[in-house]
Amino acid sequence: MQVCLKIGNAKSQVIAPVGIITQLREEVCAYANEQTLYAAQGIPYWDGKVRLMNLKGVFPTGLAHSVVNWLKSQGHSVVAKDYRVRPQARSYFPELNAPLTPRYYQTEALEVSKAKSRGVFKICTGGGKSLTSAMIIADKRVKTLVVVPNLSLKDQLLKDYLSWFGKEHVHTDPRADVPIIVCNFQKLMKLNPKVFEKFEMLMIDEFHHCSALSYQKINKYCVNTYYKYGLTGTFLRSDGSDMEMHGVLSKVIYEVTTSDLIEQGFLVRPEINIISFRPNLGIPYNTRYDQAYSYLVKSEHFAGIVAEIANQKIKENKQTIVLTRRVEHGKVLSKKIEGSVFLSGADPSFKREKIKKEFNDKKIRCIVATEIFGEGVDIPTIDVLINARAQKTEIQTIQGIGRALRVAPNKTKAEIYDFLFMGQRHLENHSLERIASYKKERAFIIKNISF
Repeated sequence: MQVCLKIGNAKSQVIAPVGIITQLREEVCAYANEQTLYAAQGIPYWDGKVRLMNLKGVFPTGLAHSVVNWLKSQGHSVVAKDYRVRPQARSYFPELNAPLTPRYYQTEALEVSKAKSRGVFKICTGGGKSLTSAMIIADKRVKTLVVVPNLSLKDQLLKDYLSWFGKEHVHTDPRADVPIIVCNFQKLMKLNPKVFEKFEMLMIDEFHHCSALSYQKINKYCVNTYYKYGLTGTFLRSDGSDMEMHGVLSKVIYEVTTSDLIEQGFLVRPEINIISFRPNLGIPYNTRYDQAYSYLVKSEHFAGIVAEIANQKIKENKQTIVLTRRVEHGKVLSKKIEGSVFLSGADPSFKREKIKKEFNDKKIRCIVATEIFGEGVDIPTIDVLINARAQKTEIQTIQGIGRALRVAPNKTKAEIYDFLFMGQRHLENHSLERIASYKKERAFIIKNISF
């Protein structure tokens, strides 16, 4: 059977009999995960599936490749009608003036963008996603909205773009009449949807956040946006809703891994030390995760081990970062680690920048920090990273390690310390998931230590 596919910038539509649309809705454009199945328990008419295609065959354009592949696999022929209009390059667009020589993979990514109007560039942490995005923007020469997930990333990217494109061409207010807008999605959600109609390219940094409803709305508002690209080091989510991410932009169109860059000398090799120990929490094996985690962050046993490692590394004159999840935990650890500084989201950006500079200048030997030292933070002088967060998510694990792999003078490796907690079901399982994440990278060296 011949099936018609109408392609739009944000949404597309399959014109086909009800039976084919029903199959597409159930087999291609639907997913379920732990959260949706749990939510469905109280709703008798919902089976827990999230369906990204409606009864009329309308679906996010990013899933078009999956829809077409399925239709062809079922023996149907597909006639595609593309209603998108490719924008013309602007003659007034600024030139890219970056004082950096692009690496081979950044040039390859640029070439891919010339052939693909949308998709995801999976470039590992430390791989230079900012310069890659700037190269694509300079090549397309159209009005561009660059979206970032938080203020820290916005400040970092804005600093680079202002330097590379000039302050008269870059702004943070989407209503400004300049070629390039860099904005965090929280601010965008407060704007009139009509503001988005002028943008011809959407660039989303740290794209793995894209299943959030806010990004779905941005995608819907950008009705005239022909080019849509995402950049991430971890194109996955722990909740299994990858399909929504594909729906925003489409599939991965270029990838370079952490191991690739380590083996080619662009990043240093990590030596991951897994410390196996049984924390004395005094709670049953099957205690709920939130309760077990609360006991862990209050554990003198755990804090003592973290502090012992950090204090030893400081004595060895190694620049050390300790990552924690809760503010109260960070404060406890900071008191036990000699000469350390604690930073959290409550600290103003100028203080964070000051501390980061002093750390890079080796005036401060150790920083204990919450998630503010996660994505987009460039601190190449890190010698040692201690992961005291005890989270299972692969995104957090890989992003955290990426902070320590950047090349710096006289730096030959990065020392990573993580923990295999035994004796509590959730903490133990989460530890094993983090270790499994490390084992996926062929260039990582993994060692086991017992306490």
